[in-house]
Amino acid sequence: MFPTAKLVVNSETSKNFDFSNQLQEYNKLNWISSLQDSDYSKIQEICLQFNQNNISASSAELGKDLEKFQNLKFLDLSLSQNKICDQSFIDICSSISKIKSLDIVYLAFWGNQITEEGIKKAIEFIVQCQNLKIFCLYLGDNQIKDAGLQIISENLKHLQNIKHLQLSLWKNYITDVGFRYFSENLSSFPNIISLYIDFLYHQNITDETAILLGKSLSNLKHMRVLHINFDQTGITEVGKQKLAEMISQISQIVCLKYFYFEKNGFLNKFENTKQTLKSFKRRSHRLIFVQVNLKKNLIEY
Repeated sequence: MFPTAKLVVNSETSKNFDFSNQLQEYNKLNWISSLQDSDYSKIQEICLQFNQNNISASSAELGKDLEKFQNLKFLDLSLSQNKICDQSFIDICSSISKIKSLDIVYLAFWGNQITEEGIKKAIEFIVQCQNLKIFCLYLGDNQIKDAGLQIISENLKHLQNIKHLQLSLWKNYITDVGFRYFSENLSSFPNIISLYIDFLYHQNITDETAILLGKSLSNLKHMRVLHINFDQTGITEVGKQKLAEMISQISQIVCLKYFYFEKNGFLNKFENTKQTLKSFKRRSHRLIFVQVNLKKNLIEY
């Protein structure tokens, strides 16, 4: 029930290219030349897996190639671990903004060198895609600080047609300040159906974030699917319990994935949070998942 990039099967209207782990320059990948006999106007879905290459210096060229597909509806672009810098990220997003037909976009840029300077201009381009219904942005393991999340939050609210939003910012440099901006702007997505937020590896976020987030989530009256990742953060059991209590009052949720890491395998430490969500499941009679990660063990209720 959580939106994930679908499997794109090669056909006249769909193209899938996987050049991951090649450590190649962009001009060596030759994906666009393989389409020289194709009618670009008929291609509606493209999946490009270019992880672990050396594309940063040729980002503008990649962007220009993407612009050739002006009837594209679905784009899955993975450029993780490519040493992508701010300007490269901006170049690519600038080109994406020129494809007005897009309604589903997955952008995976984790493990690069993107900062809030790149975020500022890149997101301004992305919000020009006013037809977007599903937007997934994976920016984990970059160099993004509070100002970067503020920019993302204040700009994404302009995508009024968004129904499914995934935002992954694990292992950056974000504190309660940045997540406060995000929580306060959630009310700008009144029609959101599915929300995925990933706070993984942020020791500087505290119970304040959890409580403010819970209050903001309660205002999303159409939300049916929620995935929250609190793995290895500074949020304590007190914050998790209060958030769980607020989530348990959102009666319209039909699928919940509440994920956090339990240090040293002490289950009893989070017993109150688990019991709150289990009681929610019993009351709602809906499909509810509660997951606790114990290094190798995954418990579902």
